[in-house]
Amino acid sequence: MVFVVNSEDKGLKEVKDILEDMGHEVATFDSAESALDLIETLQEPELIVTEVEMKGMDGFEFKRAYNWAYPNNTTPFVFYSDKADEADILRGVELGADDYIIKPATKRMLTTRLKAVLKRRQRYLIHSFYADVGKLPFFQLMQFCESRGLTGEVEIQAEGQEPIILSFRAGQMQSDETDDDVLMNVYDLKHGMFIIRALPMDYQELKEFAVTDYAPETEAEVYAEQEKPMGKLSGVQVDKRLFQLQTEFVTEPSNQIVTIVVVDGRVVNKKINSVTGGKIDKRELEKMIEQQHVAVEKEIREKLAALSKKKAAEGGDAQGEFKTLFDEGFEKYRAQDLDGALESWERAHVINPTDKTLETNIRILKKKLGIEA
Repeated sequence: MVFVVNSEDKGLKEVKDILEDMGHEVATFDSAESALDLIETLQEPELIVTEVEMKGMDGFEFKRAYNWAYPNNTTPFVFYSDKADEADILRGVELGADDYIIKPATKRMLTTRLKAVLKRRQRYLIHSFYADVGKLPFFQLMQFCESRGLTGEVEIQAEGQEPIILSFRAGQMQSDETDDDVLMNVYDLKHGMFIIRALPMDYQELKEFAVTDYAPETEAEVYAEQEKPMGKLSGVQVDKRLFQLQTEFVTEPSNQIVTIVVVDGRVVNKKINSVTGGKIDKRELEKMIEQQHVAVEKEIREKLAALSKKKAAEGGDAQGEFKTLFDEGFEKYRAQDLDGALESWERAHVINPTDKTLETNIRILKKKLGIEA
C-alpha cells in the first residue's frame, strides 16, 4: 500500500489517481499524525508521498518521526511540494528523501519519477541491521563495515537531530575532510541508533558481456526428480570463521556438479564440472559428488593452512599489536584522554598505514585537539 499525505484535498487526489492508474492500492491522509497512527497497525508502506507544508507536523518532521519510530523500515519517501527553495530541497535530501518533486509536475513526469523510486527500492537487500549507539560505538561500527566490505549506507539517528547518512563502497566510507564536522559529532554520540543497509552487487559495468539467450551446444540428458542424488554439506572452521561447503547435482542451465564455498553469507569459491556422456546412474552421480566435495574441501584446508603460515611469517604478532593499539586508543577516547588516544592510534598507523578507519579516526582526533593534519 502507498501512503499519500497532504492537507489539501486537491493535492491528495492528484497523486492518488496517478498511483491507482499504476496499479497501487492507495491510502490518503490529511495529516502526518494520522498517517503515523495507521502505520502502527499495518505492514510497512511500499512508498510514502508527502507534501512539505502541512497543518500540524510538516513533511520534514514527518520524515524524521518515521525514521525514529521505524528505523528498520526501508520505505521510500518522496516530497511533492510547492516549496521550491534550494534550502528546502537540500533539507529533504539530507533527511534521506528518495526524491523531491516540485509542483506543478505533469502526469507523465510524476508517474515516471514515482516508478523510478519504486524500482530503486529493490536495490536494497531485504535485511538491514540496526544497533544502539550506546552499545556499538561509531569506531567499532566503521571497523565492522570496512572488514565486511560494505557497499551501501549507514544512517545515524539521534532524537531531536537530523539523521546523518554515510555512504560506503567496498568497505570504504565515501567521505572527505568536508564531512569532518559531521563526523566529529557522530563520534561523541552516547544515545541514538545506527542503521546499516547493504546493497547487492551492481553489474552495470559488465552489461555488454551479459548472456541473454543461453543454450547448451548439445542436448542434455533429462533427469527425473527421483533420479537426482542427494547433495553433500560440510564446514571448515578456521579461528572464528566457518567456511561452508555445499556440493550438488544441478540440471540448469546444463547437467553439472557444482560446489560452492560460503563465508559470512558470501560465495567465495565455486567449482563446476559438467556431466556428459549419456545418462549416469544415481549411485554413480553420488560418488562423483562425494569425490568433488572431498577434493574441494581438501583444497580449501590446504589454502587456509598456507595462508595462516604466510600471515605468521609476515608478522601475525604485528596484527595482534595493531588491534591492541586500536582498541586501546578507543578506550582512551571514551575516557576523554584524547592525547593518549592519538598516541595509540598513531602507533597503530605505523603498523598498518592503509587502514582507512584508523586514518579517519586520527584526522578527526587531530581536529578536536587543534592539531594541523
